Amino acid sequence: MKTNITFIMIFTCFCLISAGQKKVTEQNREAHFSTGFQLHKFDDDFGCGINLTSPWFWKDKTSVRFNGDVVFSKMKNWKPYGSTRLGLVGSTGIVREFCRFYGEGGLQVLTLNPDISADKVKLGGYGHFGFEFFLKETNSDSYFIELGSSGIVAKAQKLEGKPMYFNGFCIGVGTRHYF
Repeated sequence: MKTNITFIMIFTCFCLISAGQKKVTEQNREAHFSTGFQLHKFDDDFGCGINLTSPWFWKDKTSVRFNGDVVFSKMKNWKPYGSTRLGLVGSTGIVREFCRFYGEGGLQVLTLNPDISADKVKLGGYGHFGFEFFLKETNSDSYFIELGSSGIVAKAQKLEGKPMYFNGFCIGVGTRHYF
């Protein structure tokens, strides 16, 4: 419950910040931070969360991204657990002023629910390819789609058969706002 309230507060702040859109140029999309909201499907579990991307560096083709998600386990009556990711993003740069193709990979940490697993934390990696579409040349918002996988050996030790979860294919969609 505490995790859900925290998530709702963060999401509300994001919506309030995004409401004051300003016009930006392609250079501003490269030189400033962005924050976003995403929906994910990790294996059979549903997740939603926020992300923060650093300004782009190394010829405007690399950045650092932090993601935090609340994930709900399908196996255990949608009990929540946490996913935190920190990774490097490599990009083509902005193509034709309306899209960006990128790859991202890094470290992933799961904070597990005690009703699902005896472990408190699991470490692993993740990687995906993404497609970011800007609404207009002068708009500070974009939509994105990400396809990839997570490599964490997380077993539901407290469930019959101790099935694996979260590991495998993931898909994500969301929006970003550039400041």
